[in-house]
Amino acid sequence: MSRGRNSKKAALLHFLLLRIKMMIIRYIIPLITVAGMTIIVSCTPHGQSPSGISKIQPPLSPPEVQGTVDSGGGNTFKGRPLESYAINIRELTAFKEGINPILESNGLQGSFLKNVLNWIIDNKTWYLIPSELTQLPSEKIASAVGTEQAALQDFKQVWLNQNIFDMMSTHDQTLLIIHELLMGLRLLKFDSKFSECQAFRTANQEESFCKNSYSSEIRGSPLDLSVIDYAQIRSTAKKLSENGQTISFEDLNDLLGTQGFSTEDHEFK
Repeated sequence: MSRGRNSKKAALLHFLLLRIKMMIIRYIIPLITVAGMTIIVSCTPHGQSPSGISKIQPPLSPPEVQGTVDSGGGNTFKGRPLESYAINIRELTAFKEGINPILESNGLQGSFLKNVLNWIIDNKTWYLIPSELTQLPSEKIASAVGTEQAALQDFKQVWLNQNIFDMMSTHDQTLLIIHELLMGLRLLKFDSKFSECQAFRTANQEESFCKNSYSSEIRGSPLDLSVIDYAQIRSTAKKLSENGQTISFEDLNDLLGTQGFSTEDHEFK
């Protein structure tokens, strides 16, 4: 009898243990798992997934593109194409009254400078645009004071700030144009030898002479201009605005030579 009772008790105990195991699997383990995940999430730094990898942010919308969709698209300013602000500098009153007399003076007749100035006038695009221009730092242009950017120039273009230009007297407009013409002359040091040849080319030289004789490789950048360059350009512009109509050929060449306007192939003595 005792053996039968013991067998029944063992069977009952086995049944109870099996039920308890099933209850643990069904209820207790899921609770532990949920609690563990809560702890992990609450301890994860903001902006990271539980694995520690930064969350991927949605891409920003592309910046607004001015001009047409291709990378070489047209650009406008105040609803007008930039090309519409290009001017014939020779038509300005300041040019007719201040620059023409210098170009026709005795000192420039037979001078390389006249060829160069006419080349800069006619081969660069001049813009008169009612806008602020990129400001050059005072220390770059050898100025002891903060300045307004009335003009900017590179190898192909001259930009004039019309807001400033229109407020100038004719005399000051002439001085600014002289400054830009001399700036164009100084930039030839950094432009290609082909462009330099084109600027200095005389009427008796064939158009093909420069192409066949000189490289079109650019030698530098307008950013290569030094504080000395800017100081010499201003000094020379001041003297030409005062004496340009009466200066002699010899004195003009001396002025250009002492102010550093000679190049590798063209020397002002």
